[in-house]
This record gives sequence, structure tokens and C-alpha cells, in this order.
Amino acid sequence: MAQLHISLLGTPQLQLDAVPIELERRKALALFVYLLVTKAVYSREALATFLFPDVDIRRGLAYLRNTLWTINKTLGDTWLSVERDTVQIVPQAGLWVDVWAFAQYEGQADNLQALQSAVALYRDDFLRGFSLPDSDLFEEWQFFQVQSFRQRLCDVLEKLTRGYIGQNRYEEAIPYARRWVLMDNLNESAHRNLMRLYDWTGQRSAALRQYQTCADLLRDQLGIAPDAKTRSLFHDIQARHTTKQTMEVMALNLTTSKGMIFKTTQDNLPTPATPFISRERDIAEILRLLKDDTCRLLTLIGQGGIGKTRLSIHMGEMLRGEFADGVYFVPLTPVTSAESFWRAIAETLRFDCIDGNLRADIHDYLRQKEILLILDNFEQLLDHAELVSDILHASLRTKILITSRERLNLRQEWIYEVDGLAYPAVDTSFADIEKYGAVALFVQSARQTQPDFALSQANAPHIIDICQLVEGMPLGIELAASWLQMLSVEEIAHEIQKSYDFLSSSFRNLPPRHRSMRAVFESSWERLTAQEAHTICRLAIFRGGFDRPAARAVADAELPILLALVNKSLIRRVQDGRYDMHELLRQFAEEKLMADAPAYHTARTRHSEYYAQYLESLNIALKGVNQVQTLNAIERDSGNIHLAWSWACRQGYIHVLNHLLHTLLLYVLIRSRIHEVRELSEEALKYIPSDNPDTRLFHQKMQVLSALLNFDSNPYDVVPEQLNVLMDYFRQLSDSPDLGVIFVLLQNLSHYPLGDTAVGEYWIKRAQTIFDATGDTFGKIMALRGLGWVVHERIQYADSKRIFQQAYDLSRLHHDTWNEGENIRSLAEVAYTLGEYPLAEQMIYEGILLSEQIGDRVGIASGLGFLGTVLF
Repeated sequence: MAQLHISLLGTPQLQLDAVPIELERRKALALFVYLLVTKAVYSREALATFLFPDVDIRRGLAYLRNTLWTINKTLGDTWLSVERDTVQIVPQAGLWVDVWAFAQYEGQADNLQALQSAVALYRDDFLRGFSLPDSDLFEEWQFFQVQSFRQRLCDVLEKLTRGYIGQNRYEEAIPYARRWVLMDNLNESAHRNLMRLYDWTGQRSAALRQYQTCADLLRDQLGIAPDAKTRSLFHDIQARHTTKQTMEVMALNLTTSKGMIFKTTQDNLPTPATPFISRERDIAEILRLLKDDTCRLLTLIGQGGIGKTRLSIHMGEMLRGEFADGVYFVPLTPVTSAESFWRAIAETLRFDCIDGNLRADIHDYLRQKEILLILDNFEQLLDHAELVSDILHASLRTKILITSRERLNLRQEWIYEVDGLAYPAVDTSFADIEKYGAVALFVQSARQTQPDFALSQANAPHIIDICQLVEGMPLGIELAASWLQMLSVEEIAHEIQKSYDFLSSSFRNLPPRHRSMRAVFESSWERLTAQEAHTICRLAIFRGGFDRPAARAVADAELPILLALVNKSLIRRVQDGRYDMHELLRQFAEEKLMADAPAYHTARTRHSEYYAQYLESLNIALKGVNQVQTLNAIERDSGNIHLAWSWACRQGYIHVLNHLLHTLLLYVLIRSRIHEVRELSEEALKYIPSDNPDTRLFHQKMQVLSALLNFDSNPYDVVPEQLNVLMDYFRQLSDSPDLGVIFVLLQNLSHYPLGDTAVGEYWIKRAQTIFDATGDTFGKIMALRGLGWVVHERIQYADSKRIFQQAYDLSRLHHDTWNEGENIRSLAEVAYTLGEYPLAEQMIYEGILLSEQIGDRVGIASGLGFLGTVLF
């Protein structure tokens, strides 16, 4: 029995038999979620109106039918009961939904374990990040679901908090009370419970701060003060806390029995030279982690120049009032030994040690302190990482925030990866550009060189180029802006494109390791092992990222070495289990590899051969039920595939090109990547000779592609005599599996430029013979459609309709979405020709939906154009 696991509390997640799966269309997901949550029976008309309010009911029902088909195609047809007039979900043993489980757990009010399970299910708000802007009814329903689940979670958190308090289990109650406050921050009862729990567990400073947080929220959002109960609790805690604090102050500045002299200070945060460019997402996440009682050591890791130090200082400024005994910044750039580490902390905390045991004295000092220590640039002290662990063991109320290019690999360590500032896409509107941190930093830095510098319509595209080239890296942006005294913004962008070595500065107060991007990368390079250096150079070949199999095949990179490089901030793990590298670092590492010509040649060849084999392995999946996922997988690696193609062309590796061609040709046809086809064919024709018997066939295949592209862009450039010569060449060849699609393309050229249906029929019949012999259903469908057009051009409409219908039925049977869309558009052409305009309109709409699902841009455009013709 199939197992469908659905999580809706948070970002929607679907798993079919433990494998993550996506409903490609948002309307399909919205419909399925609505049926799951409500568990009601709906008429088709009601659902069509609910999801497609902006179209008439006939079109809405057609769209609904396609949406239901999408759900059944993706998940299987066992989960929905779809009758002639009604639709509903079918609850069954294999179907698990988190909102159903949440309802079961929350109903067990006296069972703390069940209530805990309910809280664990609530990852985030209902359908976090999902919306359906063109359906106000769904948006309204989703809004009320979000509010309802939030309130239900608050009720569960209140029951847990009071339940643990009733059992005197105060420490266990605190996390639930804190989350209760976070979810319902204007609820004074929640604040009071958390204040009491802090007080009962000896955290009176935290209790007093919680009162202040409550008071600030009520004042800012409601314009009122806390009620009498809350104020009374505050005064009671404050009275006891003040007595204890007075005793501590009396002891301050006195020499202890160990001979240690302490001097008062609350923080030593350096004053930054420039305003902080906001990182809202980073700040919110770091604050959340540092306020988590279980997170006592947080390491901000990232490449040199990414902005870790500046971010840590800003976090210290924001947290000044959160730590009763202060926030302290310890610069570790010159520190390389354990002794100098303890000395740096002592100097920061401003105390002198008389008996010479700094480590013990610092432990004693911190033991009762509530302090945040910021240890900046820890990477050169990684061999002494256990010193940090010592501090955490000695002081249970000290928290440590570390910046480092590498993680410390301590059990207590939490990791937060710092990336570059957000930067805009090329098509971002001018009004929104300055909202991005990278652009704001460039403008701010530019004004240090040119006080009257301003963002404008003229310079905005070049500023975006600069921010994209350095991937939002703050140091790269600042180094780029420093050149404005000599160059224009456009010239700066051009120089960066030529070489990352351009990014350098002569500022005297910049540390040497930050005076150029090369210096930043060299300082990281020096800390690499020989194996790490070997691997990172070869990983620099990839374009647009890579996955583990590719890394293993091209760079001999197994998981441990990938982990080591991630931990050193040299590669990043991104979505879908892939990895990538900052573009400037990639250029640096590739330059290192290119210095060894044989190694570079070997690595490029391995890369090219791997992607040829990889692409060939996807050929079957591209033709059936997993078509969309396969297309997306190819698109993710399009940069690597183009690189492999280019290398094979330049080296004359025909075997590699042949492996690449078959699947790549289908991909660019389905996704309508016309410009990509032109680039690929032009490069092949440039490097692959036509007079060599071993390469001539491949060269002629590229000529077919070139002719087809020329016709699509400018039919008058296609010379019939040249086409006839090309066709004569292929007529002499025997049928072989690699020629089937080429023959289909020759039929297209026969149909349009030559207008000769007899020649077109010849090529399509030969293609059918090949596809029948190889059992290639995808090819059979293409050939059937080609035959249908031959017949259609002969004004045999009944026959063309029959053939197109046969092709359509076959494509649906084999879940071939692209061919299905092409075939239904062909049927629409027949309907239009026969004057069946309503039927043609309906078919065109369905074809557009299929093209949207598959990502066929030409199919969408031609469908819309055809629709205009029909409606006119």
C-alpha cells in the first residue's frame, strides 16, 4: 500500500513512499490541501468557483479537470474520490496528515506527552510561504486557518506550561512558556508565567527583562501599561533582585582571595567606521538562536570578507541589555596560542592576574556572570578549540558568539552560515533596487569617494552587475566602490568581469588579509591540506553547482572532504543536496588548477565525460511520467552541460558529443531554449570539421539544427538548394537509432521551407521505422504528429484529426506532458479549420496549461497567439 505523508504546518511538504514529491502547479496543491483540511464533499462547480474566480464557470470546470488530473498523475488516483459531480478526499490507512494528527494530540489535555507531540508537529504557520494571489476566496480561507492554528497552538502551549508548573518541573516548562509568549506576545498571562519560571529557576535578571519586554510591547502596539497583576509580580521580583545586586556591587573592584583585581565595565564593542547595512533575515535568526537557552555557543562561519565581524558587532549592540554583566568583543586576529588567547580575554574583561594562572582566574570570574563573549576571527586558533569548551563548562550563564572561516567542531557548537548581502536580479524594478543590502552598501561606499554619488536609472544596471559578480560579498563591494575616483561604474563592472584581481585597495586601515580578494583567498588557501587543495581546484570547474556523484566522478571528492570544505566556508551546501562555490573563489581555485596544464586537461575531460553519461542516463526519464522533474534536473546543470559540450567540441571528442546530443536536443526542444540551441550548434560547426569521415555525420546533424533555427528566426534566409543537399546526404544513410529525431526535424523543414508534403512523408515514415524498431514511444508520438501534419496539409482533415487523436491518447497513456500539449494544440488546429471554435478554444486553454506545467515557453506563446486568432 502506498504511503502519503503530508505536512502543512510550515512550508508544505509531501512525501510519497518516503520520497519527497512536488505538485508542480500551485492550484493543484491548493485544491488538495483544501480537501484534506476540510474533509468535506464539494461539487465541481463550487471548487471551480473557489479556485478560478476570474473565469466563467465553463473554463473554471476545464481548469478544475486539469488540476484534478495533475493531482492524480503526481500522487496516484487513490487519494481522491472524483465523481461526475463531486470531489472529496478519501481517508485511508496510508494517508497521514499533520493537521489531522495535531487535532488528535491537542484533544488529550491531561497527557503532556501528547501535547508535546502536537507542539513538535507545528513547524511554522499553516502553509508558510504559500499563497494563491489570483483566488481571494482561497487566500481568505488560508488566512483564517493560519489564525486558527496559531490560537490552537497557544492553547496547547498554555496547557503544557501549566501542566509542568503543576508538577514543579520548572526548567521543562520554560521552552513552552517562551514559545507561548512568542506566539501570543500581547498575552500578559503568558508573560507572567514566563517571569515566574525565570524567577523560580534563579534567572531573576531574565524575569525582569521579560517584564520590560511585555511593557514595551503593550505600549508600542496597544498604548497601554501592564495590568496590576503583572506590575505586582515585577515589583516582587525586583525587590529580591535589588538586594542581591547590591551585595555584588559592594564586592566589585576588590581583590579576591586568588589575587585577581577586577575593574568595572559593561562592554567594549568597537565603534564601526560605517553604518550597518541591515541583514534582517540574518539578524532575526541569530537573535532567535542566541535567545534559545540550549544554544550557548554559536559560530558565524563564512568566507573572508563576507561580513562576519561587522554582523557580530551589530548583534552585540542589539543584545547589550540582554546580558546582565555585559557584552565583550575579543579580537583574535593576532592570537595564535592558548596563552595569548587567555591574555586577550583578560585584557578585554579588564582585569589583572597576580598569581599567574589566567585560565583558572577567568573561569572563576565568569562562573557567576551572565555575559556574552564575542570571539572574532577564531580560524587560526582551531587547534585550541577546546579552550572555548572549557569556558562553557566553567560558566553556565556565559554565551559565546564566534566568527570564523571554519567551524570549531565542538559538541556544544551551533552553526550559522553567513552569506553575502541580498542583491537584485537584472529585471528588478528601479524603485526596488535600493532596498537590497548589496546595492545600499555600494551606494554608501561610493559616497565616501564621491559625496554626491546617487543611484540612477543609468548606473543601476552596472551596480547590479557588480553586486552579482561579487555575489553580495561586502568586502568585494567596498573594494569595487573604492575605484570610483578613477573609473565609472560601468568600467568597474567590466574590470571585475575580466579578473577578480581588480578588486584591491590601498586603504591603510584595512588589515593586509582584506586589502584584495586575492589576499582573502590566499589566506584561506594556506590553511588547506594537500587533499583539500587538490579537490577544491577540480570543483572549480563546475558551473552553477554540483552534486555528490558529480564531485566524486570529477574531483574524487567523497563526503568527508566535501564536509571539510563546507566547514571551511569554501563550498556551500544548497537546496536539493547540491553544492556551489562563490564565483570569485571559483575563479581563484580554477586559476590554481590551470597553472598545472595536464591536471587541468584531465579534470575538464572527466567533467565532460561525466555529464555526457549523466545526460544519456536521463533520456528515458525525459520521455514519461518524470518528465518535469527530469527537465528541472537538466536545467539545474545546464551550465555544466554547456561547459562539457564546449570542451568536447574544442577537443574533437565526438563520442562525448554524441552522448550529449540525443537528450540535450530533446531538452532544448521541450523547454524551447532556442538561444541555447543556436550557441551549441554554432560552436559545434566551428570546431567539428565536415571533411573528416569520423566527424561528418555529427557536423551534418548540426547543419540540420542550424537550418531549423534559421527558418524559425528568418525564413527567407533558408536556401532550398542547401536543404536539398543536406537531405541528399541523409537519404544515403541507413536507419539508426540516433537518426530518428533528426528525421523528424527534416520533416519539419520539408513541411515549412520546402512546402513538399511528399518529402515530409518520406522523412516521417523513416522516423517511424526507427522508433518502432527501438520501441521508443516518445518518438512514435512525435512521428505520428508529424504524419498528422502531412495529412492535414493535404486537406484530409478527418484523417489528420484521427492521427492527432491517436497521438494524443498515446501521450496521455504514457504521461508524456510535452507531447500531450503539442497534440492537443494540433487537434485545436483541426477544430478551428472545421469551424468548431468553442472546441478549439477549450483545447487551446488545455494546451496552454500543459505548456505551463512543462515549462514550454514557445508552446505557451503559440497557444496564446492561436487563442487570439480563435477569439477574434
